Amino acid sequence: MKRLMRYRIWLIVLLVLSVTGAYLFSTLQAEPDPKMRIICILKTTERNGFWNSLTEGIEAAMEEYDADVRITGPDEESDVEQQNKIIRDAVAEKPDVIVLAAIDSNLTMPAALEVKQAGIKLVLIDSGLKDHIEDAMVGTDNNRAGVRAGALIQRLMGKDGKLGIISFVRNSLTAIDREEGLKSAVGEDNSNVYDTVYCDSDEQRAFELTTQLLNEHPDITVLAGLDQYSSAGAARAVAQLGLSGRVKVVGFDNSKEQIKYLEEGIYEGLVIQKAFNMGYLGIEAAVELAQGGHVPMNRDSGSVLVTKDNMYIGIYQKLLFPFQEE
Repeated sequence: MKRLMRYRIWLIVLLVLSVTGAYLFSTLQAEPDPKMRIICILKTTERNGFWNSLTEGIEAAMEEYDADVRITGPDEESDVEQQNKIIRDAVAEKPDVIVLAAIDSNLTMPAALEVKQAGIKLVLIDSGLKDHIEDAMVGTDNNRAGVRAGALIQRLMGKDGKLGIISFVRNSLTAIDREEGLKSAVGEDNSNVYDTVYCDSDEQRAFELTTQLLNEHPDITVLAGLDQYSSAGAARAVAQLGLSGRVKVVGFDNSKEQIKYLEEGIYEGLVIQKAFNMGYLGIEAAVELAQGGHVPMNRDSGSVLVTKDNMYIGIYQKLLFPFQEE
């Protein structure tokens, strides 16, 4: 009887060991879970202050969440047609999520709709679309950023000042929101604001348009640039025309050239976006959506107004100098 009991015990032990071993072997042999695939389509592959910082945020989140993220975009920020082709090519790859900075709120819509029709999650960063088809939006509250710039402009204009606005892409929701916020802060009476001109995110074009604007309207006392290219072109025009001090400039973003103009007093202020936050939070939202989680529909990545007086103080300095250009 004892011998039979020992036999049964050994049999049970061998059975448990064989089942456990088979399980461990199958676990070791199994393929690891594939990484989440995210395609991030920016407005341009050109690297400047804003896009460098945003890309650094994307890469930081990619490493932290161990996601497979590919960053792409058109050569020029005004090339809607090329961006739409890139979107459609991305849809064909069937990633888990597409993160998109749309060039044009209207013209990008058809390609963005194809993302949703293919059952792919869509996260918008930086710029929105005409219709809210996205699963999440991460970006600067551009209306609020425009109000920040407009409040400073209103003080600079006083009662009799005149304002010229240099924008970038005509139907960019970013540009529209910034201009609306700016004008709301300047005041309901926009008779002292000249018609907005558009540089198509080309600094040289912004320089030429600003020069023309100042020649046609010599009573302009303040200029507003609504992105890096328009702001830098406007400041360069004021500097080269010898109008520094007489014509004040308020802009957006923080390239090396812009920082130099801020130090020299050509800019009265620059609205700096928290681009690193935007890139990081965009990928974080994409990862959470891919995992079936819930994310807020809208998330403000933030902005601040930097002036010559605060540019070397604490958080303002960190935002103004977030990277080293080559």
